[in-house]
Amino acid sequence: YNMQSYTSGKSEPVEIDQNTYCQKIKASRFVILQTSEGLMQSFPWGFTDKMYSHFNSVSFDTKVQDYIQRIKNDPAWLEAITKKALENNVDLEEMIRLDATYMAETE
Repeated sequence: YNMQSYTSGKSEPVEIDQNTYCQKIKASRFVILQTSEGLMQSFPWGFTDKMYSHFNSVSFDTKVQDYIQRIKNDPAWLEAITKKALENNVDLEEMIRLDATYMAETE
């Protein structure tokens, strides 16, 4: 149930190391998902969710950079952060980075 790997030429399955799980999947030429009719209601035991979140994840730094661009491209948002920077005596670029980081953390 998504916990063992069957390899060609080996008669016994190998327990999957959860720390290297996604790397092994990526290195494979193909993956076969197999079930029986009686177990169809629980198929594929979290496999597709795990693969989707791993391969579609965006790094934190990328999220921060995205928010920085969104702030700079939104005149109202940029004006609000400019006021905040002046009120807190903080460099505008630093305030933009702080707000972008906050937004990425609270997603």
